Amino acid sequence: MEMWNRFVESSEEDQRRLLNYRGLHDIKEDREEVEEEGNETMVEHKEGGAVNSEDIWVMILDKRSDHPAFTPQKCYERVDRNLRALLKRRQLPMGMLANLEREIVTFFHEFPTSVFLSNISNSYERMLLHALCQYLNLRSQSYDDHGSRKTQVENLYPGFRPPSLLLTEYLQQNQHTL
Repeated sequence: MEMWNRFVESSEEDQRRLLNYRGLHDIKEDREEVEEEGNETMVEHKEGGAVNSEDIWVMILDKRSDHPAFTPQKCYERVDRNLRALLKRRQLPMGMLANLEREIVTFFHEFPTSVFLSNISNSYERMLLHALCQYLNLRSQSYDDHGSRKTQVENLYPGFRPPSLLLTEYLQQNQHTL
């Protein structure tokens, strides 16, 4: 927060210099005209289409898709070695994994700061859920609750953005090389 406050309090020129140093393009170069609409600034890009200033900050702050640590390969490598061995099996129930993935991605896309609770009784399906969570950079934990097994999944970040390839897509694309 301290760094953010220093950035906000610095001059516009210093802010541009810092953003350009971080490898971000100068927004001025991409626009042809600027229109003021209320409190929001609309930027008309050379390619066409208007983008407001809030959208620009979202593009600047969320560069995970461009960062090497968020490539599908790196996300897969983040999965525990034993769980990766589980995912390499020929008899992997891709439909079950796809359903779990759809449910988790949809939930965290809509409610990125909420906690997902699941009461999957099947230990194999819970292991798939844990592998999926590691791939999606989510924290999962299973626990006993009055005789039943529950799994709690949390996103430790303020937003949620899955890798460019979901786990099922990554596994299908790389089934011969894994």
